[in-house]
Amino acid sequence: MLAWSARRFDEKWELFSIIALPFLTLLGLVSFCLLCFALWPIWGFLTLPLLFTLFMAGLVLYPHIMIETLRPQNDFFRID
Repeated sequence: MLAWSARRFDEKWELFSIIALPFLTLLGLVSFCLLCFALWPIWGFLTLPLLFTLFMAGLVLYPHIMIETLRPQNDFFRID
């Protein structure tokens, strides 16, 4: 649902909202710890490499997700 309202702007978001960086870092660490806690009874020591692999796969796949296709197209200036 959040992807529907995504807008692209040229400014870096690190400079635009500097307060979001510590919050997102804390959110990532808490989610990693909770996922380790939840998956440890199932996978044991393999939980750490599993979560690392999933994190790396997310980093690789994220740029290829086409968020712009979810925005409505602006055909106002088309002449064909």
